[in-house]
Amino acid sequence: MEQRLNFQYMRFKGISTSEKFGNNEVIVTGKFHDIQLDRDFQLKLRMKELDDGKWQITEIVNVVDIVIERDKAVSARLAELNKEIKVKMNNVFTVKAVKTEAKNVRKGLLPVVEFTYTIDYTLTNSKIQ
Repeated sequence: MEQRLNFQYMRFKGISTSEKFGNNEVIVTGKFHDIQLDRDFQLKLRMKELDDGKWQITEIVNVVDIVIERDKAVSARLAELNKEIKVKMNNVFTVKAVKTEAKNVRKGLLPVVEFTYTIDYTLTNSKIQ
């Protein structure tokens, strides 16, 4: 999960809300800034109070939503970074067909799928700049 959310790029910015949940539990919404994407994410953390008065995180409540939101942000960022390259590539070749094959690598709560792409193309310009 740590790799999926890229916690190494997340910086804690503060608490935006907290809501009591049960006798010794709260749901705290923390604001985290992803320095790689330059974007903020709201993580909802379920916490319980321990006997010594300290608090322990027991669950990231909105983990699926954050993974989806972050994936969309990564796709948008990559599209932005690759825009100029795509224009240059379109001047060199034209894609005729794309075939995609998916293979389940790992099943479970967060499955891993491996994709293989086969691209049929023709050169439109033999002079690469």
